[in-house]
Amino acid sequence: MKNKYIMPVMVILLFSFLIPAINALPNPSSAYCTEMEYSGRIAENEAGQYGLCMFPDGSECGEWDFYEGRCGQEWSYCAINGYGIREPDQSDGSFNGAVCINEQGEDVGKVAELMGLNSPSTDLASLIYIVTGLLLFAAVPISIAILIIVLIVITFLKKMKKH
Repeated sequence: MKNKYIMPVMVILLFSFLIPAINALPNPSSAYCTEMEYSGRIAENEAGQYGLCMFPDGSECGEWDFYEGRCGQEWSYCAINGYGIREPDQSDGSFNGAVCINEQGEDVGKVAELMGLNSPSTDLASLIYIVTGLLLFAAVPISIAILIIVLIVITFLKKMKKH
């Protein structure tokens, strides 16, 4: 391989580590709509694509809005099981589903937990996804270090060859 191709090849190899592995983790809002046996469809606006959950009466609601209790409350897991519903506290930055509440206004539980959407297999898949991501990002600095070492060795060998 000629020396002029070494740098482009190294750059391609370096960036190949940045390509994330495709993991089939379900979108929790889409899973909620499906588990409730409602149909869904993909809609599009100027911001991009988003999922809609369609209810038996013909109304529809954004999947995330439905999952978090901002719309379609009469079709929610909570309402169907005789509970009230409130939006989740998202102060921690997480994407939590709606919370079912009893007649006294006390929390019964998060929709995802009550429905078993946070099963051990999903939690394991999430853990694998996180670990894979961390390993990929750890590989980038290592790849950069290897690239630098290879370039130093190539430069050194070129200088040695001239003498």
